[in-house]
Amino acid sequence: TSDLEHSSELIPAWELLRDCGVRVRVLRLLGVAAKQVEKKILAALTARTRMALFSHVVFSTGLRMPIERLGPVLKRKNIFLLVDGAQAFGQVVIDFKKLPVSAYAAAGQKWFCGPPGTGFLYVRKDGLARLRPTRWGWRSVQNDQQYITGHYTVKSSAAKFEEATRDLAAWLAWKPQIKFLSKQQRKIEMQARQQVARAMTLLKKQPGIEIFTPADPRFHAGLLTFRMQGVSSQALWQKMAAAGFIGRTIAHLDAVRVAYHPLLCSKKQWQEWMRWVTTDGVTPIH
Repeated sequence: TSDLEHSSELIPAWELLRDCGVRVRVLRLLGVAAKQVEKKILAALTARTRMALFSHVVFSTGLRMPIERLGPVLKRKNIFLLVDGAQAFGQVVIDFKKLPVSAYAAAGQKWFCGPPGTGFLYVRKDGLARLRPTRWGWRSVQNDQQYITGHYTVKSSAAKFEEATRDLAAWLAWKPQIKFLSKQQRKIEMQARQQVARAMTLLKKQPGIEIFTPADPRFHAGLLTFRMQGVSSQALWQKMAAAGFIGRTIAHLDAVRVAYHPLLCSKKQWQEWMRWVTTDGVTPIH
């Protein structure tokens, strides 16, 4: 894994170290050129590497990881590739028949615009046998009525990770959204990438602004992370919020992140933010 990843990935990894003694290696990818990320990851692999854990789109910088290129190499080396799709699902086109991952997990409440508390885990059939749940329940087994004697059979499908009753009302909300995105996903991805590229072009002209998001459109999507020299991310975020714009801080970078989602932000609103950040936003904060 790497230093660009979310706590939801790194904390479980560190707990595996404490509970099971696995070795966790966190690659330093911050500051590495997007084109060199693949090379640095592959160079770090050893004969003892069992799993690679990366985001499809990194939450901190907006980097779109080269999953399509990493996957085949990792498969040949028998390395399980687990991908966090929280910032990709609903933002970029995903074809699981072609995406070379062992497993892919994503939340539903972000770019997919689904209900909070929903999400999914996709596991390729050839990887299911390698995984066992760490949390168990009646939905994990086929004949749960045999639980007294312990003679139940664990499900062979990914359903073995479904431990208990689900909120069916929340899941029903997915159906119309999936239907909509199946027709609009490419348009959403294209618009998000274009608007972020426009904003980066403007920010690059401003003195004292450092952009963490890769400029190459192959390596970014709808997230944009930047910081301003001499201004803390907290102060800039508060000033931005006071002006009516939504974003968040990325604490370990001391940076601010914004996102363009065509379903949640109009082009007019994005233009207003770009106008603000290149005028009022760059004035000194006293």
